[in-house]
Amino acid sequence: MPFLDAIPQPCRDWLNSELDDAREWTAGRMGWVRLILWLYLIYLGINHLRDPLYGSWFSGLTLGIHELGHVVMGWGGQWIMAAGGTFWQLMVPLIAVVMFRRQRDWFGISVALCWLADSMWGMATYMADARALELPLVSLSDEAEHDWEYLFNSVGLLNQDTHIAVLVRIVTFFIWAGGIALGGWLLWRMIRHPESSNDLLRS
Repeated sequence: MPFLDAIPQPCRDWLNSELDDAREWTAGRMGWVRLILWLYLIYLGINHLRDPLYGSWFSGLTLGIHELGHVVMGWGGQWIMAAGGTFWQLMVPLIAVVMFRRQRDWFGISVALCWLADSMWGMATYMADARALELPLVSLSDEAEHDWEYLFNSVGLLNQDTHIAVLVRIVTFFIWAGGIALGGWLLWRMIRHPESSNDLLRS
């Protein structure tokens, strides 16, 4: 394929190595068990695209991580603490991607990518509300502050809140689509090559 020629050879070698590892991982694993979760991840993305206020199964966990992020980053002053909630709600799914890769759980990687997308869609909705200030706020302190109203205002980007949110949503769509595509490909290989069905206790 001509477009592959534009990819440097070391990158192509790495990609082929990763694909070979993923193909090997699917051998003997039960795709039908994971299919239900994959279908939910598709449902999740479609709902986010239709409704910016949609809350998924991940939302409660992400909110808890976000609020804890403010506490963890409290050492850095107001700006770092305000950014800390969003930083950690993005970092934890990324850490999950790395951990699943180290465990060679390729389907886990696809789920973590969709979790990252879910978190980013929530971030985009929060960003778009920076001027409107219509979203209900959750805070561990008595006085709730809108993180993105403060952050955008501090760098002179408050008037661009909705434009930035749209860009984030576009990037997020491709992350979600990548996670869905990876999961679908893995499921297709698992279901097409069911060498073994005793996979229920395998990670």
